[in-house]
Amino acid sequence: MKIKFFLTLCVLTSTCLVAFGQARYSCTARNGVTYMSERACPSISVYGPMTERPTNTYIPKMGEAQEHLQYQSSRCSSLSEGIRTGPARGVKYDVTAELQRNYQRDCAEDEREARSKVSNLRREAAVEKKTSQQVAAMDQQKMQARQQQCDESKRIIFNKKKRTDLSEGEQQELQRFMQNFKERCE
Repeated sequence: MKIKFFLTLCVLTSTCLVAFGQARYSCTARNGVTYMSERACPSISVYGPMTERPTNTYIPKMGEAQEHLQYQSSRCSSLSEGIRTGPARGVKYDVTAELQRNYQRDCAEDEREARSKVSNLRREAAVEKKTSQQVAAMDQQKMQARQQQCDESKRIIFNKKKRTDLSEGEQQELQRFMQNFKERCE
């Protein structure tokens, strides 16, 4: 009798566990969409059973704001931002499509001018950068040439000071040369 009662209890317990403890699976379809299933996922992309439902929903990613927007009129930049952020804010496709039509109709010229301005600014920045690099290279070359002259002057002064047979004129010339060296190189 005890064995029969025990077996009945085991069968009831296992039936309850199957009925109430069904696992939930988070699956990913081939197109990248994640969905919940009470059955095991049909493909390899199984993440395992989940005990509770996820609370977050899919929110499309927004692209970066375009650089030329700051040079457009406020109406056109607002339309552009509405188009860019609409899907993430839950705006329906037909509303976004209407925004795009309005933008193309009303803002085509404004966008062309804004993009042209950005292009010009980039070009000017590139020219300025190149010019500053050329000036820096020329300054570097001048400094190297000056350093070479100073090094050569040091060598001449050192060799002339070593000599003991300098005439008075050569000594005066050495003094002038040393004075010029101090003015230029030190």
